[in-house]
Amino acid sequence: MSALATFAEQQSSVVLMGGQSTRMGSPKHQLVFAGQTLLQRLVSNLAALSAHVYVAGNCHASDLPNPQHNTTVIADQLANQLAYFEGPLAGIATALAHCQTPWLWVQSCDTLLLPSQLQPLITIDAHTPAGIVCFGQQNLPNYPLMGWYHVQLLPALQAYLASGGRRVMQFVSSQQPSVVNMPANLQPLCNFNTPGEYAQACALANQRQGETT
Repeated sequence: MSALATFAEQQSSVVLMGGQSTRMGSPKHQLVFAGQTLLQRLVSNLAALSAHVYVAGNCHASDLPNPQHNTTVIADQLANQLAYFEGPLAGIATALAHCQTPWLWVQSCDTLLLPSQLQPLITIDAHTPAGIVCFGQQNLPNYPLMGWYHVQLLPALQAYLASGGRRVMQFVSSQQPSVVNMPANLQPLCNFNTPGEYAQACALANQRQGETT
């Protein structure tokens, strides 16, 4: 069995579909790049890397790639508990509650980088302390929704949400995360919020693809 296949058995993933995307003007997960929506690209890529892929958000079967692989939409399972609109931490908590593996890869939709490109830059192993390992800038966790979350975080996250906390950076910083600095040349491909930023990210991604072919 390959190292990739062995590791896939030890990790799950969650794709966070994002909020209302008012500045973008349309849901980010429905933006199209290279013939697929951003959600379809991420789920297809993660299905080969994970024991299971969860999608946190209001999602229909038609939004997912065909076949749907080892994928579960968990939005409806938040009823009378933590609703989708409560923010990304609610989605992470629900995925951690369902997770049957030690680690959960958390992936926001607002990136053109694929998990298969990101994960080699932020490796974990059996000796990695339980907690959060995420991308950042200057050792600050500025990309907290791209990284590893250990299942042992669930009680602390549930307590934070129950107290009314919703701020991602506040919770992540309280857990003393391990931060891997995002390479400067990849930062423009992440966290786009307007059509102009997305167009720039697409142009850069196409340029990078042309340079590697």
